[in-house]
Amino acid sequence: MANVLHFKGTQTTFFLVALMSEFMNRLQTVGNAVLGEVSWKQCILLTCIRMFDRPPTIGEISRALGNSHQNVKQMLVKLQNSGYVELASDSRDRRRLRVNLTEKGQDFIRYSGGPDGMLLSELFQGVDRDKVADVIRMIYTLNQNLRSIEAKSGGKIERREAQNGLLP
Repeated sequence: MANVLHFKGTQTTFFLVALMSEFMNRLQTVGNAVLGEVSWKQCILLTCIRMFDRPPTIGEISRALGNSHQNVKQMLVKLQNSGYVELASDSRDRRRLRVNLTEKGQDFIRYSGGPDGMLLSELFQGVDRDKVADVIRMIYTLNQNLRSIEAKSGGKIERREAQNGLLP
């Protein structure tokens, strides 16, 4: 007999956050299977690089994605070893690395459609675009609130992540 999970009595806000977490985990698993050589997170990373006006630094990418510098650099090294990106010293500040998409990286985004390709087309099939815009606004507001909570922590969050080995 199956063990049933009950949400009765659970706060709606907690349920929403738990549902988003479960959804993102499942999306990453399915995305990894569909994309093959490149993981879902790497696909998002490659697409993010393309969205900047000029080749971004690792720090710019990590801020845009909300990931630590260390995690982004690890993904970039793997992508560099696979021929999707090149890391080069910044012309003005040799300590900073700028990230360029290689032809292989550009081809991947072009031919796979990146995160906007087949997977998301199927995922959003039958979903009202106005509702998508509403969800984007809501998540943007939640993200701003989360940044405010992070700022109020006075660096406690960053120190805790560093202690756990999540930050360089």
